Amino acid sequence: MLIYHPAFDPYHCAFRGMRILDALDGLEIEVDGFRIGDFYILFPGLIVQMKLPRDLLKWRSYFSGVRNPYHFSGDQKLVFERMRAFQLMGLRALAHNGVIDEARLQNGTIVKGRGTWPETLSGVVKTANEREPDLVNFLRDLFMKIPFRGGDGLKARSGLLEYKYDNV
Repeated sequence: MLIYHPAFDPYHCAFRGMRILDALDGLEIEVDGFRIGDFYILFPGLIVQMKLPRDLLKWRSYFSGVRNPYHFSGDQKLVFERMRAFQLMGLRALAHNGVIDEARLQNGTIVKGRGTWPETLSGVVKTANEREPDLVNFLRDLFMKIPFRGGDGLKARSGLLEYKYDNV
């Protein structure tokens, strides 16, 4: 029996990647940071399980009432790791089309490229982000206010990636 889930669809990941790029408006992030943001776009109800810093605790109360738009069952770290290959395929598709900078992707970072999005796709991305403004604002806060590495970083706070051996 075949079951579709957007977590394992590289094209859906590419769409979510464009949502993240639109939300971050030129901010450069690491690939694994993107992967964490992508995970929470799919499963915003799991944000409540993050260890948020004091100035971002308001988001926990907001997302405590939010249901995941897509079915989630299982261990977060396991699902996150299973998504990795599909996320990387989605990123390569974005790089191939110039949406993200291909050279920067090779170096492990994501930044908006020089390619332009078709007008209709741009409208769909904007509409999706406008439909979920709190999720977009949360992602913006997440990447702007929390460092990626270290014991207080995004990797540690999400619990999705190992952080103990980071060089801070």
